Amino acid sequence: MSTQLCPVCEAELKQSVCPTCGYDASCDCERYPTLGPVPEALASASGRRRVLQGERVTQDDAVLRLRRALLDVKAMLNRLPDPLLPAAQDFSSRIDAFLRQAEAFSAPSSETEGTAAPALPAGHDEVVSIPAAAFRYSDAERGVLITGYTGTESDIAIPASIQDRPVIGIAASAFSFNRQLEAVSIPDSVLTLGSSAFYGCSKLSSVTLSNKLTAIENSTFRGCCNLRQLIVPEGVRSVGNSAFVGCASLYALSLPVSLNSIDSFAFQGCGSLRHIYYAGSAAQWMNVHINNYFHGNRDLKSANIHFNVSDPTVMAAR
Repeated sequence: MSTQLCPVCEAELKQSVCPTCGYDASCDCERYPTLGPVPEALASASGRRRVLQGERVTQDDAVLRLRRALLDVKAMLNRLPDPLLPAAQDFSSRIDAFLRQAEAFSAPSSETEGTAAPALPAGHDEVVSIPAAAFRYSDAERGVLITGYTGTESDIAIPASIQDRPVIGIAASAFSFNRQLEAVSIPDSVLTLGSSAFYGCSKLSSVTLSNKLTAIENSTFRGCCNLRQLIVPEGVRSVGNSAFVGCASLYALSLPVSLNSIDSFAFQGCGSLRHIYYAGSAAQWMNVHINNYFHGNRDLKSANIHFNVSDPTVMAAR
């Protein structure tokens, strides 16, 4: 009997849900990715690892997580049937009172704000400039849209222009399931990344994003199980559904103060995520709407958050 391999990370697939990256063969769709036992298993493994390493949740961390949970509760209270609304409104006012006190408690502290945070892991030192002939592309209104890659290099720099026209975007699924890519540098000419642009690039470990992006679309890096760190540039306002599902090696993530929302399942199956470097304050972080549908972003919420870190690459390790 032949061995079945996961189409995302190429691990042996003995059941419908891949235990490595969270790929669900029975429900592989954009809106509802893995809802089976994988997230719980990853969360448990992450929890055990943190206990073994002697990590403890600080008071600030506990308050931030409780505030986030209460905001989720408030959102649910607004959807209750009419007979329960008076009690819900009373409960909601009590939550508001607590949140006001928690806001005062979460003033900048030496543990979470204004101090050196662990540095992001180093990525690939060099990427190779690739000739235009190695890319499939189509004309767009104001430039060129990359639709595919036919080259053989594993570390690549996407060109800023092709035939004297700017490369303004990467189309949906342009690099999906490319098993040779290890590092990609995206020029600042690129304004958009299509959904699933790097879905299933199981060897991809380093990505440099364009500084002109405004969104990380649905499933952009889904199944990139070797991606270890990523700096999301200032200007990005949203992270889409399932954007990082199954990025099991993702250890550190830098997020900009421009970020407004993180959609369902964006960080499902990211059990190695340890550090979030946020350019804003704790109060600004609380204004980021994180959709916690089916606990799909629990790994993001359990990471250590370092506030007011505008340039994590130069921070010295503690």
